[in-house]
Amino acid sequence: MRRRTKIHPLLRGPTLPGLLLLGACASRPPPPREPLPAPPITAPAPSVLPVPNAPATPVNISPAEGAAHLVSDMNAPENRLLLPPTHNVAGARYIGRYTVCVDEAGRVRSAAVLESSGARAVDELWIEKMRNWRFRPWIRDGQQLAFCYPQRIEVSSEP
Repeated sequence: MRRRTKIHPLLRGPTLPGLLLLGACASRPPPPREPLPAPPITAPAPSVLPVPNAPATPVNISPAEGAAHLVSDMNAPENRLLLPPTHNVAGARYIGRYTVCVDEAGRVRSAAVLESSGARAVDELWIEKMRNWRFRPWIRDGQQLAFCYPQRIEVSSEP
């Protein structure tokens, strides 16, 4: 009487050509693999520590608050804008909106056009004037902070 060998359920059913079943034929052991090279040694990434007294992100304030901190006299000759002759036409009026950013010490750090006055030369002159403005520092919780605010400026031609 012959003994019947049990076949694992996964090995039953149709087989694909070239598929070897375990124990169906003798084969040589695979050749030894070469060891993988060791990963390169890298220095650990430097930890990021906050820098003491580093300038923080400026606080956005309203135009009224920005104007209240302005120390420069807008009527002083050095702060008045004289229109270039090409733009000083009777009845000409230029209205622009600008962003003024001030550092912790009250000096203008940057100025940029939000809405042009319609004349690039006038915008550039205003930005040049703004860079000379001085402000009282913005103070919150006893600390001086940098701030930015929108500034609307209107200039008309001289009659």
